[in-house]
Amino acid sequence: MTLSAELQAGGIRLELLTGPLTGIYDPNGMGAMFFAVLAVAGQIERNYIRENTLEGQVIAAPKGNHGERPKVIDDDMLT
Repeated sequence: MTLSAELQAGGIRLELLTGPLTGIYDPNGMGAMFFAVLAVAGQIERNYIRENTLEGQVIAAPKGNHGERPKVIDDDMLT
């Protein structure tokens, strides 16, 4: 809803070019509901990505992968 208010203040509208909801939507009136639905869908997607990332980190940790960058100089290069 914060994003919808910011878009409304800036006079920004959303135009969908294809699909069943083709048209121009502004954050006023009925358009506000559309913006809210998109915001909720975006939040759900972010939560899904975060859950998958954390799950992947838990699976990788026992294998010795802790999300670190690969070493530039390995043990062979040092010797």
